[in-house]
Amino acid sequence: MIKKIRFTPTLAAVFACLSACQTVPKFSDTVPDQPVLTIQSYSDPRVAELTRDLPTGTTLFVFDIDNTLLKSPAGQFLGSDQWYKWQKTLQDDSPRKVDCVLQFQGAAYYMAHLDATEQGASASYVESLRRRGFDAMALTARSPQFRAATERELSANGFDFSKSLPVRHAGFPGTYAPNRTDQIPKPRAASYQSGVAMLAGQHKGAALSDLLSRLGAAKKYRNIVFFDDDKKNTDAVHESFESSGVSAVIFLYKAVDTKLDQYDLEKTAVNQAAMTDAFRVFNRRTGCDI
Repeated sequence: MIKKIRFTPTLAAVFACLSACQTVPKFSDTVPDQPVLTIQSYSDPRVAELTRDLPTGTTLFVFDIDNTLLKSPAGQFLGSDQWYKWQKTLQDDSPRKVDCVLQFQGAAYYMAHLDATEQGASASYVESLRRRGFDAMALTARSPQFRAATERELSANGFDFSKSLPVRHAGFPGTYAPNRTDQIPKPRAASYQSGVAMLAGQHKGAALSDLLSRLGAAKKYRNIVFFDDDKKNTDAVHESFESSGVSAVIFLYKAVDTKLDQYDLEKTAVNQAAMTDAFRVFNRRTGCDI
């Protein structure tokens, strides 16, 4: 069930303005305690309502990938975003904790196949934006080293962000370090190619702002529509854009159940063990980041 939003006079004014003013509210006009709307589907009527009158030339739609566009198939926990977060909660001496968790997850990325979060509907929604003339890109916390597997699974599920942006804004070769020391004090290598930004876990709001500046698009996009399943990231985008003069609509996307109690953690430990010997050899040759 979609989480209800408290209906207040301020919120009523927002929706009235959508119809009468043909504009999208800036952060200062939104409900103070609800800057982010929680949804469970791209077909939620509030998505259409809050984006219907946005101009195509100055609006950018931005999508997280894991559990927002793509999800692990039923029963596939090993290597997923929720598996990574579970691993980070384990004590170092836990028999369930793997060495070099980031590299281990990367190995799982290359072996695993993912599904669209809403079978057919997720890719259709993104494609509908392209057909209507909107620009769209993906913004993931995954590291640049996992680009090949990430683009493979996006393509397999019908996503192609290289077609959703002007060529000059679709990417550039190599990696770069975001230049936003206020919110990213120790920048790590990120990459942006084919309309997919890979940020290596860095502050998504600051990294998006930095990327738009690098692309010469900071003044082009006056409206940002952002979808992510992690409140940390929706808060980060809100934090970065609330005083920037850019209008933004932010959706916390909760279609995927990520609760740990739905997974067989004992079976996961067995599957991890099956990969361990080969993975140790890999690590000895490449080292690990985390």
